[in-house]
Amino acid sequence: FNDGSCSYAGCTDSTKSNFDSKATFDDGLCASGPGPGPDRRRKLTDGCMDPEASNYCSTATSHQSSHCQYNIVGCTDSAAFNYLAVAQQDSGTCSFPTYGCTVPSARNFDSSAQILLGCQYDVTGCPDSRAVNYNLAASIDDST
Repeated sequence: FNDGSCSYAGCTDSTKSNFDSKATFDDGLCASGPGPGPDRRRKLTDGCMDPEASNYCSTATSHQSSHCQYNIVGCTDSAAFNYLAVAQQDSGTCSFPTYGCTVPSARNFDSSAQILLGCQYDVTGCPDSRAVNYNLAASIDDST
């Protein structure tokens, strides 16, 4: 498969016997005589020969590692904990923060929470609104 990233060395002079229409650059080895004729040279095709690369060139005969390109896979959602700014392809592994109370002594403690938000604490006092010592914040009756 050639996606256009393969470079083919060959004779680019159409008047020479070893002209190669697939050549993308002249290798300086064009035959001296004009007209059709067999090409007895081995052509070198520069390209990425790493099958793991996104631009792998199966027809390359000369490996050029600088030609190889790789897809970077990772989390592409900037709101996620594991966001990878250089990722080009999403891996489906984004992890999002869990908000909640992270304080163990709070009555709404959430052991799965990662970011502190809205803890509630027990307050002792008189929760009876008819009493003189009524405490609106009281959640535990101290029998006063």
